Amino acid sequence: MDIKSVIASQYLAALEMLSQAVEKCPGSMWNDPFHKNKFWHIAYHALFYTDLYLHPSGDEFVVWDKHRDNHEFLGPVCRGLPMKNRRLGRHTAKKRCLNTWHYVRTGSGKWCRLWT
Repeated sequence: MDIKSVIASQYLAALEMLSQAVEKCPGSMWNDPFHKNKFWHIAYHALFYTDLYLHPSGDEFVVWDKHRDNHEFLGPVCRGLPMKNRRLGRHTAKKRCLNTWHYVRTGSGKWCRLWT
């Protein structure tokens, strides 16, 4: 097995583990106000950037049509600009997060095949 195949299989395995974590996350933890970055927010962040980084270039990346603005960002700074007034609006429901996972997983298979 060559290195590209190994990396592709690891990406796909990591995505599968993320799916299982989302599915098994208890409802009480999904949007727990105790944590600065909620479980759903971290999962969405991971999915967004997985999708972005799997593309050959940033120019080829197209944001999913069901994307919610600002949900991909963690922390107080975005592209060097303070995000103090950033509003996330409603949290991402588990079902919507899993739909995002399916979208990313479908696309990742295509990009991973290009690597090998």
